[in-house]
Amino acid sequence: MNIFFKNKKLFGFGSLELLLAGSIFILLLTSITGLLLYGRDSLDKDNLSSRASLLANEGLTAVENIRQVSFDNLIDGVHGLYFSGGEWGFLGSYDEKNDFRRTVTISSLSPTEKRVAIEIIWPKKFGRLGRVLLVKHFSKWPEVVLAPDFFTDINIDTDIVSSYCATVTVSTDSITPVIWSVDIDLSAPLLNGIPYSVTSADWSFASSTLTAWGLPFNETVASGSPAFFEFCSNRPQNQADYLIVNTINTYVGSGNPGNRNVYDIYLGNNGIQDIILSSINLGWTNTPVRRLQQIFIDGTSIWSGNINSGGTAVISGGYVLVSGSGPYNLRLRFNNDFSGRTINYINFNFLDGSTKTIGPISL
Repeated sequence: MNIFFKNKKLFGFGSLELLLAGSIFILLLTSITGLLLYGRDSLDKDNLSSRASLLANEGLTAVENIRQVSFDNLIDGVHGLYFSGGEWGFLGSYDEKNDFRRTVTISSLSPTEKRVAIEIIWPKKFGRLGRVLLVKHFSKWPEVVLAPDFFTDINIDTDIVSSYCATVTVSTDSITPVIWSVDIDLSAPLLNGIPYSVTSADWSFASSTLTAWGLPFNETVASGSPAFFEFCSNRPQNQADYLIVNTINTYVGSGNPGNRNVYDIYLGNNGIQDIILSSINLGWTNTPVRRLQQIFIDGTSIWSGNINSGGTAVISGGYVLVSGSGPYNLRLRFNNDFSGRTINYINFNFLDGSTKTIGPISL
């Protein structure tokens, strides 16, 4: 009997313990489930808030871009935004992306300052709304009017080698009509030479540049509405006529020994054919006496000898200046210090017998 009684007590205690353990397990499971659901809800809220903040900051950037075009575009009122063709603009009273609605509210603080408020709202649970608001003030600065870009398309209509005539099409990407003026470089083939006739434009010519501008009937161009004019030009015929010489930066520099080198006489060929330099004749102030001993082009010796002022340096085999090429750097080396001298003239003589003379050059 005692043994049976003890077994019954043990059996009853085990059932109570099991019931208690089950209750604790259900309580823990409920708590964990609640924590997971709460955490997920918090993550959803944070994600939505982050997306709303990004849209609000995008709105401020859009308004900044609109202001950069013109401060006058910031019109008081409530607006939506749109993006098209690489540009932002206002459209309607709001814009929407997914479940987010964005409004831009602009109000004037002064003639030169605007208050801009970007508001983002989105639906939340139980009929509530999420909201992000960013506010920034925009000031007007002096607007800079950029000069429009003009583009030229040149077509040679007739070409008889010694001269040619061409049609020029002047265009722009400006939407509004603008008064045009263009420069055309006539220093390199095939567009080279000296213009003698220009029609449908006023013009001037200096330093190998033809400058042209419109007449009253075609003085403006706009995108899709180009202007046209024609010009004719004579090309040089003698080899010497193709030679370009620049002595703006010519100077006397150190040699071996002393200041006996004349540096940076630049040569070029603006013709439609190669030209051959056969000799160079030059004269200089010659007290005390100095003699020319060497001539270099681009660092390579093309002549060496020993001549006085007025002498001629004959270039063996000639030196070819290629069509449309340059600058070639010509250097003269004398037998002693050449500082303070003046080169009175330099005659560049070519294979066809033509000559081009430059000078004086003060050193």
